[in-house]
Amino acid sequence: MKINDLDTKNKKLISLLQENGRNSLTDLGRHLKLSHVSVQKRLKKLIENKQIHISANLNSSKLELCYAIILVEVDSYKQLKKLMEKFSNCPRLVFFGTMTGAYNVISIVAAENQEVLQSVINVCSMRNEPGLRRSDVFIIDIPLRPEFIPFKIPMKGDLEHSHCGMDCHDCERYIHDKCKGCPGSKWYKT
Repeated sequence: MKINDLDTKNKKLISLLQENGRNSLTDLGRHLKLSHVSVQKRLKKLIENKQIHISANLNSSKLELCYAIILVEVDSYKQLKKLMEKFSNCPRLVFFGTMTGAYNVISIVAAENQEVLQSVINVCSMRNEPGLRRSDVFIIDIPLRPEFIPFKIPMKGDLEHSHCGMDCHDCERYIHDKCKGCPGSKWYKT
């Protein structure tokens, strides 16, 4: 289904939730001229169809997150698939996808500070993978829009290795406190 295939009420419902995700069903119904039960059914269907997902996003400027765009050109479709599989669960990814043009992969990563961002870019990055022709990195200032970013709060987990297979406890930057390690691994320093 395409975005234009959504009916007017669902578009308005989504728009109202994007403005304030804490609107009550009654308030949403008042704006849509629907009962709160009708709003609840529409919302439930949108979620079940995976057309929307409701979550808490973080304010970049208030939490001082650091961002970078990483562009890479992979030399083959086989390498592209390997790269996508290896990094798709990285907890520092805000955006990850394929693209056309001079580069064929784009990712936006976030980190708690500049030191950690440097580790993500230079040590445990897709830039170090075999089969790459070239890569570029762009450090991003605090984004103006969107104000709230879908970045997961880094929390210590129980994984022995990071999601991409890196061993944080053996990493020089981790040992010298220049990196907090991978969120989700038992090595993450809170």
